[in-house]
Amino acid sequence: MSRLSAGPPWRGRSSASSRPLNWREFPHRRDGLAYALDGGLWLHRFALEGTPMAHVISSDRDALLAWGRAVGFDPRWIQYKPLRHPRTGVRVPAWHWDLWGDRLPPPSALG
Repeated sequence: MSRLSAGPPWRGRSSASSRPLNWREFPHRRDGLAYALDGGLWLHRFALEGTPMAHVISSDRDALLAWGRAVGFDPRWIQYKPLRHPRTGVRVPAWHWDLWGDRLPPPSALG
């Protein structure tokens, strides 16, 4: 399947089931962080030195790697960073992908 037929580069598809691997955005960082640390895929937008960027974050490394494969990311690019769960205060193993440029989805209505 070509990249063009697969849809936008920020939306993944599982090759095994053709089921979308969707991330979610949240209006409040705390809600998104809790979602990601419970195993969901959270898109967290930010800017670095004025450049719009985002992380796709999850405590489910396999789901994050599957999403990355679906959008053409090299698994060596995934980054590990334990994060404090907002409900428990306990650090949870978590991973993220950096997104910028044409890999950054258009802004949502959540902003």
